[in-house]
Amino acid sequence: MRYRYYMQLLRLTAFVLGSLCLATSQAAIVKVKVLGTVDYCVINGGLATVPDGSPVSMEFNVDTENFLNSANFPTRGYAIDLASFSMIVGGVSCPIVNPQTPQCWFVMRNNDPAVDGFFISKGGVELPFPLQIRIPSLTPIHDLDFSRTFNTSATFSSLNILDALGFYDFSNMSSYLWTIGRFGNPGAEFVYASIELSLVQQNVPLTGSMTLLDTATFAANRTISYAVKQGTTTVTSGSIVASGSTTPFSIDVPNTLVGAATLEIDGSSFLKRVTNVNFTGAAVNAGTVNVANGDVDNSGEVDAADIDLVIADFGDVNLNNSDVDVSGEVDAADIDIVIANFGGTND
Repeated sequence: MRYRYYMQLLRLTAFVLGSLCLATSQAAIVKVKVLGTVDYCVINGGLATVPDGSPVSMEFNVDTENFLNSANFPTRGYAIDLASFSMIVGGVSCPIVNPQTPQCWFVMRNNDPAVDGFFISKGGVELPFPLQIRIPSLTPIHDLDFSRTFNTSATFSSLNILDALGFYDFSNMSSYLWTIGRFGNPGAEFVYASIELSLVQQNVPLTGSMTLLDTATFAANRTISYAVKQGTTTVTSGSIVASGSTTPFSIDVPNTLVGAATLEIDGSSFLKRVTNVNFTGAAVNAGTVNVANGDVDNSGEVDAADIDLVIADFGDVNLNNSDVDVSGEVDAADIDIVIANFGGTND
């Protein structure tokens, strides 16, 4: 009864399901990778000489926020990015038909019923339905089927694919199906070995603005270094070129960076400023980072040595660190700034 219901539902709604998907610009991308071997293959064309036991791989990407939930069963389909699809059978590439309609899904099952699992489907997200694939040197389109079911409902905690990231071998196997064929008749069957779900690293922006305190109209640029760190590990580093007191910045960080981290800004005559940032895999704004002035010798502290340097360079127009206000000349204003910030230290 469920199969008959599904086929009716598919015919009625297949071409409009894609419009029901959710999408956001900051969604994470997950790579699905399936490995196995050839059990048998009697398909001609490019697969005619592929021997039994040859390695097989299938992989594609899905967007974590482009999905469709079933209204009737505990299943959720994630839209397959057909451009990312790859299937290699014994060294032979079998490309997916792209484009193809209705929408192609990678579906998760969670306690459906009493078991969890994965399958691919086209159109609906309640039962497996083959995707269209091409065999080199053959004209007819072939069908690709895949499913893998666990013997328990405790494998997944939800239908959120991010909760299912990991590697699944033959453990807790209930059943699997991985074939290429036509009209329901498999011409090639593959022995499942593993499926792995992993995040695809993408860059997301860390934005904000840097204000170099006690500066006015810049006579020249100042280059300020930055580093994004998680613990003692530097995730990324570089420099911000400031042409004025306040400079906006945008720093690319991997979307795999999640949790507490720090943004360190330091350079020229400015003390190191450390700003706490919490990354979530999406864009983050650090706000305005105010960087204190006066550390002419970069010792990490504004002290008598800095005052002595500014006095020694008094009248210099060579745009060195003693020109703390970046006016183009070391003058009394620079001495006043260093004295005012006396005792300041790096964060």
